[in-house]
Amino acid sequence: MEIDWRFLATKSAYLPTYKTKEYILNIIPIYFRGEFRMYQSPSGLSEKAQLIFNFIVNVSKTIGLVDDKKVALIKRFLLDVSPGSTEDINQIFSEAGYSDQSTNYRKDVLLNGKSFHKQIITHSKPYVEKGDYFHAVIEACKAFNKEVQRISSSREDGVKLMFQAFGKNGKLAFNSNITESEQNENDGFMHLSAGIMFAFRNPGSHETAINTQLFWNINDIDECMEVLAFISFMFKKLENATLNPVKTGKV
Repeated sequence: MEIDWRFLATKSAYLPTYKTKEYILNIIPIYFRGEFRMYQSPSGLSEKAQLIFNFIVNVSKTIGLVDDKKVALIKRFLLDVSPGSTEDINQIFSEAGYSDQSTNYRKDVLLNGKSFHKQIITHSKPYVEKGDYFHAVIEACKAFNKEVQRISSSREDGVKLMFQAFGKNGKLAFNSNITESEQNENDGFMHLSAGIMFAFRNPGSHETAINTQLFWNINDIDECMEVLAFISFMFKKLENATLNPVKTGKV
């Protein structure tokens, strides 16, 4: 069943919003980078509602953007202008003919556990099942942090832990860490480990779920899966970490 974009735009225009017309005008260029056109909207809509209606119509007409990406973009916009309306928004999309089969497929990829590390399955699966992508990522980050603490026998936390554990004189290394190339590679993985803390865990721990949308789109299954895949990759690299030969004096 094809999505009825005009129906979607019309119904969405009636969502409750306490954001000003100026606010909506300011965020439209953030979400939509193309030429924004004003189309004929249903009579009786307020100026704010007309902007919401036309945003959806413009996105729906974007060439080269698949429907799933259009849906994700529109949902992000609607949640911005109408916070707390998640259930209403999902209902509108359902009535407009959108089937969330792709989201279910992505969930199945994780829930079947065929490609993700067991730590991701253990800590993130319960949250992915219920669509809580924010906590799915946060719990994966916390699990990675705890695993590094365990194998390095360190009480440090977060970014400091990663630099301490995998630094030049750290206890662990992702490889033999002898040649210049190996040292460069190890430095790279050390910074990637710290990046997990910098980019995902720290903002998620210090901000509410709503505010964290400023850092990454917590409502997008695609971005959630991409982040989890990255952390899963780092878990697999961590499994092969060894004692740093520089630290043990074996070089």
